[in-house]
Amino acid sequence: MLIDGEGVLISQEECPCLTLLTVQIDGKTLTVSTPFGKKFNVEIKDSISPNDKTIRCRLGNDLTEAVDCGDEAASFFQSYLNMPDIRLVHHFPDLSEREYHPRGKGKPFERKLRKENPNLTFQNLAAFHVISKPSIDDLNSKIEDRKVSEVNFRPNILVDGCKPFAEDSWRCIKFKDGAQLCNVTLFERCLVTTNDPDTGVMNMKEPLRTLR
Repeated sequence: MLIDGEGVLISQEECPCLTLLTVQIDGKTLTVSTPFGKKFNVEIKDSISPNDKTIRCRLGNDLTEAVDCGDEAASFFQSYLNMPDIRLVHHFPDLSEREYHPRGKGKPFERKLRKENPNLTFQNLAAFHVISKPSIDDLNSKIEDRKVSEVNFRPNILVDGCKPFAEDSWRCIKFKDGAQLCNVTLFERCLVTTNDPDTGVMNMKEPLRTLR
């Protein structure tokens, strides 16, 4: 996760050009590449080292802990984003759990999510996000200007062979190996969906305007 000098999450909403970065994992190495050909390798460590620096981070109103990935990683992202004080951080199971601090009483679905997903780290609401290709195709049939793809919605799992928006009513998803995911909430419409994944420019309109 990227954070600013105050430990606050930096996402595509603040820096739309983050969508142009590509990430590849090979064994214990994470490689981040810019569209200009510059690359940086980050070691994926299994545990915290004695010399690691722990940072208190903020995701919205929530608080969590993370380990700083070092000055070289920070310099790579500071140069790409042209922003000072950016740091790359990594969460480990040994660190404290995320502290939930809702605004006011909090939304009912947020309380439910925190109860059913107590071990969230850097995720917004849950560990997995599911969307179907027919839903995206149906949405594109109604958008007059710029079309969208699954990349705009950033799902972990893309499903095909169903009716548009059928996934909204699914209670569970079963995989062939026996794994099962249960639906805990519908995802809120996010401003980052308006970010063009090919240009890194946020238009602030589609697909949210059509989805209203």
